[in-house]
Amino acid sequence: MARSKYKSDISEALHTSAEALYKVRAIDKAMMRDFDARHLTVPPEIEPAEIKRLPEIE
Repeated sequence: MARSKYKSDISEALHTSAEALYKVRAIDKAMMRDFDARHLTVPPEIEPAEIKRLPEIE
């Protein structure tokens, strides 16, 4: 799994705590999705042509 990118150090701390709460079922999936939306960055969209130019992994 790829490492998540956080909006800030505070966002990383809050999200990491929320992940721990989610694992012990102290918060539900909907609340975890809310934490994801608030604290994780959105990766830029890549056009198909750009993907095609990426080197192939052997």
